[in-house]
Amino acid sequence: MIRGLLPNDKVRITARIDDWYKTYRIIAKEEARKRAKDYFPEIQDKYTTQIEAYKIMPDDELFEFMDVELDISPEDLPGRPLRRVKCDLCAEYIQDSREIVTSGGIFCKSCAEGSYYRLVDNKSGKNFY
Repeated sequence: MIRGLLPNDKVRITARIDDWYKTYRIIAKEEARKRAKDYFPEIQDKYTTQIEAYKIMPDDELFEFMDVELDISPEDLPGRPLRRVKCDLCAEYIQDSREIVTSGGIFCKSCAEGSYYRLVDNKSGKNFY
């Protein structure tokens, strides 16, 4: 059973398999695209060839599997939040120790540092950005 998938900056996945208590880095093999034609030489469209071949190709031809140890904080693992606190300004909840604590209180990143969005209709009168 896959407990969680952690996306990375490239096309790869790191997965922790609970039943085995192991963690793997899984990378799609580029050569699988070329090998697809070996499975279905009669199909002319390369994308259709790949889709059909990937359905039957063995995992070891499609992916590289590496045993790894994760260097990641518990707060960044998938699953239920480990901790939730309420922002003193906007009253929204902040999960997994991402709050910013100052002498003025506990704040979410948007209230403390500015947000990536601006409210269009701010009926509450609070300044969130």
